[in-house]
Amino acid sequence: MRPLLPLLSLSLGLLLLSCEKDKKLDLENFFECSQSQAADSATTAQRLAGTWTWVKQFGAWGVGFREPDKKVEVQFSPDGHFTLREQDVLTAQGTWNIRTYGNGVSVQLSQPATYFWGSILFCDAHVAFISSPHDGTDYYFRRK
Repeated sequence: MRPLLPLLSLSLGLLLLSCEKDKKLDLENFFECSQSQAADSATTAQRLAGTWTWVKQFGAWGVGFREPDKKVEVQFSPDGHFTLREQDVLTAQGTWNIRTYGNGVSVQLSQPATYFWGSILFCDAHVAFISSPHDGTDYYFRRK
């Protein structure tokens, strides 16, 4: 029984590493998907307009992917206003616009909100606010 313990530990370690690789591959696929889409401010503003539901987050420092712990919806109106609801309760509202920098775009809000820091990336019916390169958290939303 004792000789099996190192083999079991090794197997479990390899399994955990392969799961981490799959999680990182998901993020890489999102980046690859978003690379084929325009990142100028006008296109980003048009694509961001609508209602979005929080579906996933990715934390830096080995936290990895997590499912949301509450219902979060944001509506970005084409006229530049936004509303944020957590558990159907209004938690933030104000105005928004797109800010460009270097090769990226981000959203600037009149009232800061946790979920919307970092670069904006789109892939199919999803948008991500990516701040993990700066040790932050990435938030993924699906169009409602």
